[in-house]
Amino acid sequence: MKKLIFTLILLLIANLSFSQVNITQGLIAYFPLDGNANDLSNFHLNGNTYNTSLTDGRVDDALFFNGYNSEIISSPNNRGITNTITVCAWVRTSNTNPVPYSFIVAKYDWRIDKGFHLAIKNNKIMFAGRNLSNNYIRIDSQSEVTDGKWHFALGEIQGNTWKLWLDGVYQGVAYGTAYTPLLTSNEPLTIGYYNLGDNGNHLYFDGTIDEVRIYNRLLTQSEIDYLNLGISSLNNYSNRLFKVYPNPTNSFITSENTSNKNINKIQLLDINGRVVLEITNNIKQLDVSSIKKGVYLLQISDNKEVIYNEKIIIK
Repeated sequence: MKKLIFTLILLLIANLSFSQVNITQGLIAYFPLDGNANDLSNFHLNGNTYNTSLTDGRVDDALFFNGYNSEIISSPNNRGITNTITVCAWVRTSNTNPVPYSFIVAKYDWRIDKGFHLAIKNNKIMFAGRNLSNNYIRIDSQSEVTDGKWHFALGEIQGNTWKLWLDGVYQGVAYGTAYTPLLTSNEPLTIGYYNLGDNGNHLYFDGTIDEVRIYNRLLTQSEIDYLNLGISSLNNYSNRLFKVYPNPTNSFITSENTSNKNINKIQLLDINGRVVLEITNNIKQLDVSSIKKGVYLLQISDNKEVIYNEKIIIK
């Protein structure tokens, strides 16, 4: 089971040279999709799943959507949203012909000119919607995402300004013209699906969705980086007190102590802050050949505290 707060890694990041990272502040919807549609935010507005299946996720497990009748439907509650929101999700798909759209996350009502959605159109991420501007506001990613690989899509809205990130990289901005922008609607929050009703067919997602989050605030770039990588850019920390190589690796990690620090422990932590490997002797080398591929945090400690961190990729 995923944790709502990645406690240990957040504490580490708070001690590094980052702007403030707090991925629980303003979190009004959080669906880890570990085989169900439970909402782990403080609202606890769980969804109902239909025809989804459990599969490997970007973080732990995820849900697979079959593209024709898989869906998650949650409450129509607006969760305090007015005109500022961040919505993000991990997606993986090989469907290069979603017609007309393939919806990832939506709370959208085209009939009353209000709401938002993350979707795929023309093989690219699309972040779009309406906010009483009487026009459809839309941004597309610069690159395609229907390559069968995991991609992190994140959209932000504040008033009339709509922005999009893909895999942590800023993609662009679009603007509305509403005098008093508003996103609220009586439509349910949906994942992997949107019902166009009398206007056309249902818009289903064909692929895997993981880690859906909605905030009632904008995120900093450090927070976006953290959600994208799990661990953000730790490689330059502490003036390179140690040489750690090779990275990426699938066998051994060698650590050379180039400082005068006394070392008594090396740990490898996963994205949830769990220790997956620890050594207190022969601390020059770790055997990671049995560790599942992914992004990890290498910690080196002396007798009192952690003195070095590095992002490790196991391939």
